[in-house]
Amino acid sequence: MTASATLENNRILSNTAPYAGGGVYLGNSSSQLNNNIISNNTVTSGGAGLFLYKGAATLVANRISS
Repeated sequence: MTASATLENNRILSNTAPYAGGGVYLGNSSSQLNNNIISNNTVTSGGAGLFLYKGAATLVANRISS
C-alpha cells in the first residue's frame, strides 16, 4: 500500500519516538515536503527528524536540523 500527502509551511519541533521518525516518518510514500522546519526531534535509533522508508518523497526548501 502506498500513500501520499503534501506537508507545507509546518514547524515540526521537539517530538520523540521510540524507534524512527521522531518528527516525520514516511513509509511507502510519494509525499512532498515544502518549506517546513523540522528541528530538535529525538529517537532511540533511526532518523530523529525525518525517516524515509521505501518511498520517493520530494523535499523542497526545508530546514532539517538536530
